[in-house]
Amino acid sequence: MEKMNFDDIVAKVKECGKKTVAVSVAQDSAVLEAVHEAKRLGIADAILVGDEAKIREIAAGLNMDLSDYEII
Repeated sequence: MEKMNFDDIVAKVKECGKKTVAVSVAQDSAVLEAVHEAKRLGIADAILVGDEAKIREIAAGLNMDLSDYEII
């Protein structure tokens, strides 16, 4: 089996088309950073599920624009 680096994996995922994922307990900085990176790479959109006030507070600390995300 051929070894793949991260860029190879991202390219393969992009071939499948962008997916929408629901992310529970989204009021976590690591979770928000991962969601933001997936969106930036064009591989996923996310619905953020959790404490909206905390999600917005953490996102503000990360300078993350939440206008393109649904928060439940």
